[in-house]
Amino acid sequence: MSSLVDFPEKALKAVFHASRGGLLPTLPAENPRYSTESSVTCSHTTIPAWTANQSGLPQLLSVPRGWESFVHPEGKVYFRRRSHPVILTESYICRPEIFTALLSWIGVIEDWIRELPLVLHESVHIWAQLSADQNSCMYSLIDHAQRSVFWLQALTTDVLGLSESVSQSHLSQLLQEQYWAHVEHFPMGIERLPSEASTQLIDIFTHAYADNITSATSTFPYPLEECTQILQLLRDSQGRLSEAGTICFVARIWTFICNNRHLNHWGQEICRMSRDQKISSAAPPKSSILLSALSCLGLNCQQHYRSGLDDVYHDSIVYLHVWKTFVRNTLEDWSMWSKMSFALLIANTLTLPMAWSQALTLASTLLCLSSFVMSLVLHQHLTSIPEGISLEASTYLYEHCGTYGFAPLALVYSLPKSLFVYGLLCFCTQAVCMLFRFFDPSIVPIIAGIAIAVVGIAALAIARILCPSPASDDFEPRPSVSTWSRLTSWLRSRPVELPHCSSDARLVDIEKLSV
Repeated sequence: MSSLVDFPEKALKAVFHASRGGLLPTLPAENPRYSTESSVTCSHTTIPAWTANQSGLPQLLSVPRGWESFVHPEGKVYFRRRSHPVILTESYICRPEIFTALLSWIGVIEDWIRELPLVLHESVHIWAQLSADQNSCMYSLIDHAQRSVFWLQALTTDVLGLSESVSQSHLSQLLQEQYWAHVEHFPMGIERLPSEASTQLIDIFTHAYADNITSATSTFPYPLEECTQILQLLRDSQGRLSEAGTICFVARIWTFICNNRHLNHWGQEICRMSRDQKISSAAPPKSSILLSALSCLGLNCQQHYRSGLDDVYHDSIVYLHVWKTFVRNTLEDWSMWSKMSFALLIANTLTLPMAWSQALTLASTLLCLSSFVMSLVLHQHLTSIPEGISLEASTYLYEHCGTYGFAPLALVYSLPKSLFVYGLLCFCTQAVCMLFRFFDPSIVPIIAGIAIAVVGIAALAIARILCPSPASDDFEPRPSVSTWSRLTSWLRSRPVELPHCSSDARLVDIEKLSV
């Protein structure tokens, strides 16, 4: 597709370094519409009596000639100049002083365009927004045909606040994200959404729906349930592409899609194909003797939480639905340990009068109390993070993912469990010692030795079953052999021959053997 803007190279070099005062190149996503703080004063007024020539109170704003006003579906009023080039602004031009100031800044922009010289096609609009003191003006040029944004001077991405990119096509995804952010803010700037913009989204979400069903590590930012809802909304809105609400909704979805594509390097030489795939060159977390010792002291209970945190945070990217699942599961864990600690705390209190060792009872009580308190503290700590904002979750994880990764944070997360386990061990030791009171002291060592041996053998057997040895790198599953084959081989005093099977024929061989 050819460019819709013609830039003569010599003119660019001559003019781009000229000072334009307070004209500020700004990203459409940096529109201060959500951060502006102002107050209003309401008062009582008189409702005029009805007359034959009066149709009611005015519904539209009185805007300057050549301009028209619109109300965003969220309630924000914005204005559009109909003449070329189209100007879009949220500055309240119904006030003469604001309109005069905006016109002066628009004149600066148009003079700059003529000086370049730069030819703007009909599909290029200008966004201009006055600052609160009217001494500066934010601006950007919106190219609806290219679905991109640009400015009247060469700018680096770090100055604009854009993320780093690996190629021009990678950068274009960020500019397209900014384009859709503008369309979301000014839906009637284009009056009608191109039908392919909606059908492309339907195709994207259809694939994402299937991807979520068949993969647990999809890179798509929406979970299965939300894919279903958005797909239904997109299909229902196919016939309303000129409605402001539909344009705003589709544009907002596109901003998320473009942002996700840039994060995962969509269409680049190296891209992220799975959510847990790391493609950045960040250094791995360091190990620490102190953390290893604390891990052993904590019975390695932190490994579960560390794995969960590592699964949530890859290459500084946080998927909101994955984070929500982790938070929900972690809160359920802490709730369970708090209940069990409280129950064990009551049991320690009831057995205190008949305790064999008050020191063991006191230790178990303090450990259970610590577990209970830590569960409440951590529950409050995690719930204080806004659940529905991925930026807050990303900031939280970034601050806690230091030199040693998530090991310190996981160690703290595991305190309710490890403290409870130690409290339970003290309680069980107390119970065994109380039980030995009923036996002859001379046979207590024998009974204790037998009990320890039985428990040790059972523990080893359970550990062997639950934690089998890891397979070697050249491990390849083999089909099972029938009991009759094993018996005949034993009678013949030769080992059972397990037929080798390749990965391609594995299922076929297993079916033959089972027959």
